[in-house]
Amino acid sequence: MHAASALGMLFVCHSAVAQSFASVVDSTGSPVLEGAQAPSYWTAKAMCWDELAKVEASQGDTRETAEIATRNAQRIRAALQRGTEPGAGAEQAEQPIFTREHLPSNDSRHGRPQWRADIARIDAVVRRYHQRSCRTPRLGCLEVALQSVFENMEETQGARWNHGRPEIDKALVLAQQAEVEFAACAPQLQAVQVPSTMPLEVIELPSDMLFRFDQSGPEGLLPAGRKALTDLAQKVQNHGERAGVLEVVGHTDRLGTTTYNLALSAKRAATVAGLLRAAGVTLTTQEQGIAAAMPVTGDDCRVTRPHQLLVDCLQPDRRVTVRIMPKAPTPLDPPTPGAAPWTGR
Repeated sequence: MHAASALGMLFVCHSAVAQSFASVVDSTGSPVLEGAQAPSYWTAKAMCWDELAKVEASQGDTRETAEIATRNAQRIRAALQRGTEPGAGAEQAEQPIFTREHLPSNDSRHGRPQWRADIARIDAVVRRYHQRSCRTPRLGCLEVALQSVFENMEETQGARWNHGRPEIDKALVLAQQAEVEFAACAPQLQAVQVPSTMPLEVIELPSDMLFRFDQSGPEGLLPAGRKALTDLAQKVQNHGERAGVLEVVGHTDRLGTTTYNLALSAKRAATVAGLLRAAGVTLTTQEQGIAAAMPVTGDDCRVTRPHQLLVDCLQPDRRVTVRIMPKAPTPLDPPTPGAAPWTGR
């Protein structure tokens, strides 16, 4: 197998990985989804790359792993914002964080035969996911964990494999729970297609204008936020019968835990949708909270700075996005029995 192989991403690393997935994956190995709809495969994967980058950066990042992981997350999000599949065509979605797949020796004296066997088990699970075209949030984090394991195996090879076991254990938990997802995934013969429907209009509402600090319910709405939602309701109604669905997505900045931010962003999205309905909007609404999965600040806030300045810098990331989607086309009525066929003239 080679390093860039999508099916051969095995994993072993130092304690960074076990820490890095703690805020995206709970103690049972399941992606943290409380208070929000499940993130997509790519969204979850970008979040896991970000978590890994934070931990690697805190440990010195001598191998530039944090830098590569950050770029991987940014590429994924940039593609999603364009409405395209990450890695489609000639574009590379992710850069491997290791150069070669080093596996522990089978020699029981100096190697790690059990480590090697466990890595093989994890690799087999990843292969099953790909064979079934089954892409879930768990797989996204599992692939990142595998890469991190290999990065650490590459680092420790030749030193009697003296670290990396916690990361294998974390990946094993994710892999062992995959069976329930395999049962729900029917084999697909074609790649998943990205929807091509474009919104009629996209409105970005800054959370700092809508809500008081750390608030998410109607009682925490600011006067300026209430006026903004009244104006938005009128804007939605101005689209008339062309509008079909309202997509409301809550976002947070990267400060705080992923679990907390997922819940906060979901509650804010639900509050905005509820207040729009109360203002007379009758469209079907779809609400989702995705925490810090799609920041708009990019690298602007990466430099070290005092906490309050960082909070101010990240302000654009704290927002609620409202997409006014067009009504789905109505199927043609069936022909009247006995009627002559239409000739198109």
